[in-house]
Amino acid sequence: MSSKRKGAAGADLMEEIARGLARENRMRVARAAEELESNLVIPTVLLFFLPFVAAVMIPLLVPLFEAFGP
Repeated sequence: MSSKRKGAAGADLMEEIARGLARENRMRVARAAEELESNLVIPTVLLFFLPFVAAVMIPLLVPLFEAFGP
């Protein structure tokens, strides 16, 4: 009897199936990572960029407003 009749080719078939599933999973994870990146832009700006800008600008603008104020 040949090895294919005994089912030895089943391991090769299972390996191909596993590689295909792994490839699909990597593609799905990559898509989800791209979507997550675009979804995090606004929270990142609100939580990090705006407070930083305020921390830099307020000390600079207060004396300016006092100089030109009443």
